[in-house]
Amino acid sequence: MQRPLRIAALCATSIFVAGFGRALHSPPADDVGTIRIHLLGHAIGTERYAIRGESGALVLTDTFEFTDRGGRVQLASSLRLTSTLEPISLHSSGRTYRFVNVDADVNVDGDRVHARSLGDSVTFARPASFFAIAGYAPLQAQALLIRYWQTHVRPPVIVTAPGNPTTTVRVEDLGAVSLRFTSGSDISLHRFSIAGVAWGREIAYLDDASRFAAIVTRANLLPLEGVREDLAAAQPALLDSLLADAARAELAAASRTGASIPVVAQGTFALVGARIVVGTPRKPIEEGVVIVRDGRIAAAGPRASVRIPTGVRAIDARGATIIPGLWDMHAHVALPEWGPEYLGVGVTTIRDMGGEKQFLTAFRDAIASGRVLGPRLLLAGLVDGSGPEAFGTVTADTPAQGRAVVALRRRIRTRTRSATLRGVRPPSSSCSGGSGSRSLRRSRRSDSCRIAAPDPARSQSA
Repeated sequence: MQRPLRIAALCATSIFVAGFGRALHSPPADDVGTIRIHLLGHAIGTERYAIRGESGALVLTDTFEFTDRGGRVQLASSLRLTSTLEPISLHSSGRTYRFVNVDADVNVDGDRVHARSLGDSVTFARPASFFAIAGYAPLQAQALLIRYWQTHVRPPVIVTAPGNPTTTVRVEDLGAVSLRFTSGSDISLHRFSIAGVAWGREIAYLDDASRFAAIVTRANLLPLEGVREDLAAAQPALLDSLLADAARAELAAASRTGASIPVVAQGTFALVGARIVVGTPRKPIEEGVVIVRDGRIAAAGPRASVRIPTGVRAIDARGATIIPGLWDMHAHVALPEWGPEYLGVGVTTIRDMGGEKQFLTAFRDAIASGRVLGPRLLLAGLVDGSGPEAFGTVTADTPAQGRAVVALRRRIRTRTRSATLRGVRPPSSSCSGGSGSRSLRRSRRSDSCRIAAPDPARSQSA
């Protein structure tokens, strides 16, 4: 009975992909709709859009607005495209975050582009692959960017304006995804990653008619999600499913990036001749030796007193400085690609003070298991009062509710610690490898190796 079902599922997927491909290569139909905007999973506003044909052109008229902690954010945009989605003009004015102002115009005149942003103007030759977009919003404009990329034979890069004076954007097709739910119908979407429009990588979803369905992005590094209103209303669990799917996609990309970073040394090796800052009032150790064994510091001290075992590889570290691993005590970790960057500047532990829970827990566990590179991640969590101006989705209005939230977090942390001890135990010290790493990788930003100090509070991490 399994084989016919599997064939039927494959046929359904093939039909969806084929229909999606035809939709992408046909001109967008007139479309009017609403996108529900969430910040940290909390509904905070809407984007209202209309796409209409006008005198042979395609025009997007868009109003993007939300309220964040009592502050109102509004952006009004108009994007005019040819029937083949080539940009003609863009006007966008307002804000995309509480303190991020947008005032931009782009006009294409033959082979010349005139761009203005916040008073700065520039004119340049129109690139072969070019699109007009002023930031992560309007969200609907990113769906049109994907359609431009698809209908123009998927160029490896798209130059966009306004920028500095331009920006390079990369789009990647991540394939079809079927989101299944315990109640209601499954939802089939097509998934893309967009890099260069906003900070880091965004995950965007189009439906089988190539219409905007959803996006997981960032507003000034805070997680922001947009879901088309009709889809959100039909399936209340859709947002959680999208967040989980987007986290998987982002971490898969981070895993590939980590695997591409050259391994300089692994197993047992010695760093010889470096200056060692011990992190106490003691003077630094000149001509020091650090012996690393399977991702942990086995010995450290002056070269004259630390014996290097026979057969252990010695790496010349003269001219470098080894310091205890640094802690970032107030972070908002939004992007998995930050993992290697943190390690490259010596940060081996970070405490996140509030972000998107599904992404953060998945990122933390991927680091701990060694699937991606990054520092050890501690999650403080975010708690706010309830109401329409709440920040995030975990709220408490009374002392009793606050104590209940703390108790719940403690239970979650206890279960996490038990699972960690049964599985991979993150080392408390590492050499530019972060939790779960057993190798020394060369950072793009630094050639010096940084050693994490022993962490007496390791068992308290979440």
